[in-house]
Amino acid sequence: MKRIVLVLILVLFTVILAARAKTEYGFKFGATYSNQNFNYKTVNFDLDTEYKLGLDLAIFTEFKVEENLSLLTELHYYQKGMKVEILTLDPNYGNSYTTTEENRVDYLSLPVLGKFNITKRWIPTYFLVGFQADCLIGYDSNYFEILYEDFDRVDISFVTGLGCEYYIPNFHTILLELRYNPTLNRSYCTSSLSVRNTSFSILTGIKF
Repeated sequence: MKRIVLVLILVLFTVILAARAKTEYGFKFGATYSNQNFNYKTVNFDLDTEYKLGLDLAIFTEFKVEENLSLLTELHYYQKGMKVEILTLDPNYGNSYTTTEENRVDYLSLPVLGKFNITKRWIPTYFLVGFQADCLIGYDSNYFEILYEDFDRVDISFVTGLGCEYYIPNFHTILLELRYNPTLNRSYCTSSLSVRNTSFSILTGIKF
């Protein structure tokens, strides 16, 4: 419930600022680099997970509030997850081997971000900070289906990042961004195990 209330507050804040701002639109696409931290509480065991690559696709609206301040509202298809090595016993020969399994968790993400201009020189740069609501829409896993089935349907993430943009005459503004998205809540939590998402993303795009 607290996460839903926070989402509603962010939406209301966006509507109020958008009423007095100049508006621009665009799209972004890029890659995610994500992992999941497994914290076992009742046994002395750590699951050795690794970062995996995923996909990030987005559309956005930018509201220019002040000279050096804008508000970004975005809608992302955002892939998180992790890689893990699975030890398998061959029943025919009695030996074992390891395989690396990729586990993907899919989200629709709704960031609300402040965009603060750092410099307006030849290639303007800016700083991003804000929050996003991540809504679980699916997953792809061979070994963790039961876990992901019980994942929280909504995560709240903190977002921080750096970006730059460049206007091409007779075309549009192109941009490049690097973001860090740690999840503030646990995506899964029981008396014996908790799991938390974390991810980076790199994006390029066009602003109209």
